[in-house]
Amino acid sequence: MRANRLVSTLLTLLVLAACAGGPPPEPPAPVFDPAGSWSFIVEVQGQTMNGTMRISGSEEAGWRGSLNSEMGEAVMSGIRLMGMTLRFSLPDVNGASGRIDFAGDAFEGELSTEMGMIPIRGTRR
Repeated sequence: MRANRLVSTLLTLLVLAACAGGPPPEPPAPVFDPAGSWSFIVEVQGQTMNGTMRISGSEEAGWRGSLNSEMGEAVMSGIRLMGMTLRFSLPDVNGASGRIDFAGDAFEGELSTEMGMIPIRGTRR
């Protein structure tokens, strides 16, 4: 009788302990990978300009990128990805810099240039 009570108590404690843990934690969200080819649109002095942004590399190996349009190619440097935001410099464009906020396969952001802030938006190709 005493053994049955001990087994019953132990089983009850095990069941309570298993239930007390709650559901397993959510897996971490996948890390965003901006690598690839992106179409973009900017408006400069009332003119709409289309182009392609290319990003390659990784967080570990370092990011590389460029903006290509009818005005030519601008190499991106100092590329940093923080969550869904990409920051970079454009040293060949009089020290311009940029910030892009990704939302899935689209982005919006700004280029900071000597002409002021220029909005940029685009989508993954």
